[in-house]
Amino acid sequence: MTSDIEAFLADVDILAELSPEHLHEIAKGARERTYDPNDSVLEMDQPALAFHAIRSGMIAVEINPADRGPLIIETLGPGEVVGVSWLLPPYRWAFAARAIEPTTTVMVDAEPIRDLADQDPAFGYQLYKRFSSIIHHRLVSARIRALDLYGRSTT
Repeated sequence: MTSDIEAFLADVDILAELSPEHLHEIAKGARERTYDPNDSVLEMDQPALAFHAIRSGMIAVEINPADRGPLIIETLGPGEVVGVSWLLPPYRWAFAARAIEPTTTVMVDAEPIRDLADQDPAFGYQLYKRFSSIIHHRLVSARIRALDLYGRSTT
């Protein structure tokens, strides 16, 4: 039987086309979370224990330069995933994230997914391939924001 969470995860682009068995395993470690505006979803440098698929609302992915306030790298909405640091050691958040309006996510525990990826290398490869596209996109976004913030180098 497919749960509501499992059906939602099957529609998330990054997870679409995974096998029904893998989606079922992912959904077993998932639960719904709600956030009010300005609630923290992820805190930079804290342990990365899960990822979030956004059901409704908006989340800002941010960095916090010491000499300035939070700098939004990207704004994410329904169907997008926030939190990719769970996939790579040392499993600590590289960015912060906060809700910018009332938001509901499906939070997926990372450890069982990492264990499954270790046990099933084909599944692990699919996950790394899919999540690496997010990692690349966020790094490019962070670089562009940093250039905007600190100015372009002339060298």
